[in-house]
Amino acid sequence: MEERSVADLDDLAKTSLATLYVRAKETQSQNPIVRDPKAVEMVEKIGFDFREVARKFHKHDLICTAMRVRRFDEYVQDFLARFPNGVVVSIGCGLDDRFSRIDNGQVIFYDLDFPGVIAMRRRFLTESARNHCIPSSAQDFTWMNTLETLKPRPFLFIAEGVFQYFSEDEVKTLIEQLRSRFPGAEMAFDVCNTYMVKRMSHHSALKETEASLRWGIKDSRDIEILCPGVKFLDDWYYSDKWERKLGLFNLVLRVPFFKKMMWAVRYQL
Repeated sequence: MEERSVADLDDLAKTSLATLYVRAKETQSQNPIVRDPKAVEMVEKIGFDFREVARKFHKHDLICTAMRVRRFDEYVQDFLARFPNGVVVSIGCGLDDRFSRIDNGQVIFYDLDFPGVIAMRRRFLTESARNHCIPSSAQDFTWMNTLETLKPRPFLFIAEGVFQYFSEDEVKTLIEQLRSRFPGAEMAFDVCNTYMVKRMSHHSALKETEASLRWGIKDSRDIEILCPGVKFLDDWYYSDKWERKLGLFNLVLRVPFFKKMMWAVRYQL
């Protein structure tokens, strides 16, 4: 099998290196918000100088990104508590070892990302009978054909740190395709508001690439308007629970303007 290096990744795929660094850094911290030993191993062996990534991440960025990782783990755990033999699909999985963190012994888990990212995953993460990789763009809907053979199992689709880089039409089309093929499935993803998209398009953590934020919403129920038939279930904000590691920054996150900068949403398709 051909091995891939960081140099083989395109700009959008390289954004996964930032979240990889966060998981590794947090794993090595005191009382970690999320534990990902494989991330530590990958940062040490992947052949990329993470010092520049480290310099451009502020402390609060690191903690909030770790909180987001934990929240998406909780989405999966909640789903599996209700449907132990369900199917979970991580769209734009990057180099995250989420399967190891949530495995209940029954789940069927699919990691979907660009072929270059999947090739790099396979250097460090082993597939199994219940954890499979799909090397594909999320916009090439033929990847859904593989999953249709698993019906009528319940499905959960998650997209962490992904849709902000899509256009509104791409988000709409993908959600509608999923709803058409997997009606009743659940879907969780994180969003930015429209102001944040403009402000963060050139965030320091993205400047090493040409990736930019392209899509945002103003309210969680905007998706019900964008994709008629989709049902809003709930949303999550960084301010929902006091995070000790954020200290007084928790108060900033409770200010309405800042609260709705970035958050996560869950729907039924």
